This record gives sequence, C-alpha cells and structure tokens, in this order.
Amino acid sequence: MVAYLTFFKGLLGGSNIVNGIGVTKASDGEYIGISDGTFAFDTNRRDGSDKQDAATKLKSGDVSGAEASWQAALNQESNDPEALIYLEDQQVLASGRPYITIVVGTMLTGGNVGVGRDDLQGAYVAQKEYNDGFKLPNSVQVRLLIANSGTNSSDATTVANQIVQAAGADKTIVGVMGWPFSSNAVKAISVLNAAHIPMVSETASSDSLTGISKYFFRVAPANLGQGIAGAKYVEQTLHASKAALFVDTVDPYSSSLANDFSKQFTADG
Repeated sequence: MVAYLTFFKGLLGGSNIVNGIGVTKASDGEYIGISDGTFAFDTNRRDGSDKQDAATKLKSGDVSGAEASWQAALNQESNDPEALIYLEDQQVLASGRPYITIVVGTMLTGGNVGVGRDDLQGAYVAQKEYNDGFKLPNSVQVRLLIANSGTNSSDATTVANQIVQAAGADKTIVGVMGWPFSSNAVKAISVLNAAHIPMVSETASSDSLTGISKYFFRVAPANLGQGIAGAKYVEQTLHASKAALFVDTVDPYSSSLANDFSKQFTADG
C-alpha cells in the first residue's frame, strides 16, 4: 500500500452492481465484487452483524447510522480493518478535500480470509498515515474500495472487470493494490492491462508476471531470485546434495518457484 501511494505521489442474490460497485454470488456460494461499505464481506466474526447493519444503513443513505454501527463493530473488535476502512472512507468524503481512490484486491471470504484481513490491515494503516499526515500533494486524501474475489482464483477475472467498470464511472480511481496471490494477479492484470489500470501487488512473485504488463508492479522479488537464493541456502548452509520438491503444477507461484530452485540446484551439481 505504501509502495502504491508513493508511486502515485510523483445485494444479496443475483447481480446488484451499479457503476462497478456491488456484489454477485459466485458458483461456490461466496459473495464477490466491490464494496464501498454498502456490503460487508468479512462477517464470520463477532462484529459481523454490526457491519451488516452498517451496510444496510449506508445503502439507504443513513451515513450517520452506518458510522455508529461501524463504531459498534469496532467496540467489539477494534482491529477489524474492513470496518476501519469503511469508517475512514466516510471521513474522507465528508472532509470536502480532493481524494484518490485505490481498489484493494484480495480474498475476504473462504479459506484465505486470513490473508485478506492482513491485506486490509496494512492498507488501512497506510491510508490512515497518509490522510492524517497529509502526505500526498495538495492535501489529497486516500479512499479505499474493497474488492473480494473469494476462494476461486478465476473469480479475480470477474472482479477485475468490475474494477474496469468502476474506474469508468469514477475518475478518482487511480489503480489497484493487490492481488496477493500470483494465481489471482495473473488473471486480474490481463483485464486491467487492457484498460490501462495500474496494479501493485504486495506478494505475487510468479515468474509469469515478469514483464507481463507495463501497468503491473510488485513489491516482493520474483521467484527467479527467490529460487536461486533458496538453492544456495540449501547447498551452502544445509550442505544438502539432494532435495525433494512438492509442487502444485497448475499454480503459477508454486510451479515457477520449484522450477527456478530445481534449475539452480541442478546447475550447481
């Protein structure tokens, strides 16, 4: 998130999407899409009902009521980043200052919800730091939208198309933070690239992403560097002459990291 901001410094049931904002029910039963606070994704926690109540109120235009419900949620779980982001977004809108909007692409439902929570936690900390410190030129504020693609990586394509739609309707949208997994990032950037929407991934490291688009950037090093470093560590520190690799051949992260490690380990004899 900080890298992205630095870069820019120089519902339920069926389709319920307006100008790219809204959710659909995926084939696995998870709700995917983009929320501006009018939908709560991460509800399987103590403050889930309060966030759902806030979403209902915001959708009806009751901003103050929504803010009260988000605060009630935070009184139960003070570190819930979804509630914190939605609350901060309303303060940005109420401030009257100019703002940019970044879409946070992640997985906030299903088996990878923990990854999504970590993503949002980091995004919120950076958002709050930039807004409170007026770190962007001309006191420009940062608003975040949350894009959830759920468990199935192929749903990142659907959500990326929504981002394109949203960016067409909202010119404050400057790009995407995410996705954290290479399998999602590969699918998303193929859509975002055509629309010239920049994307900065925090952890996607598959070699298949190297040079994939002039609109794609990442913080983590590519698997090629990681694979070489891993092989050298095994050879020089563990003094191993044999290694067993367990690989998911259909996952771009796993397959490319295993290939890079294997090539270096074999080349070194």
